[in-house]
Amino acid sequence: MAVTTTATTATWGITSVDSDKLKINEGVVTDFSITTEAIETPYVQDEEGTAVLRKIIEEHKTIEATIVTKNDVTLPETGDEITIDSEKYWINNITKTESNSQWTSVRISAEQYEHCDKLDKTDSMKSMESKEE
Repeated sequence: MAVTTTATTATWGITSVDSDKLKINEGVVTDFSITTEAIETPYVQDEEGTAVLRKIIEEHKTIEATIVTKNDVTLPETGDEITIDSEKYWINNITKTESNSQWTSVRISAEQYEHCDKLDKTDSMKSMESKEE
């Protein structure tokens, strides 16, 4: 007789999500799209005006992800760091969707620059966050 087991979490797709607020195992990424853009130096031209050099100096990634999560999870905020599948991004936009016929989901837009590992919030942004609390 065959033994049947069931998993309590999905094992396909990207399952590792982590931030200071939204922890691993509190959400499963159900869709994920990534756009990579090269940031380049301007064209270098020779004496005839022909482009002779173009150099990529940075890589900019933007993502869109939907994360199915528990209803009472504490969500990250705009500017917070989030790690999805071992890649660190900073959140630009977050939208929570609740429904009486589906699981609660969170739609996140975030970005990453190849050589940037820190984000500083302006004083006005910090003061807006303290007013919301």
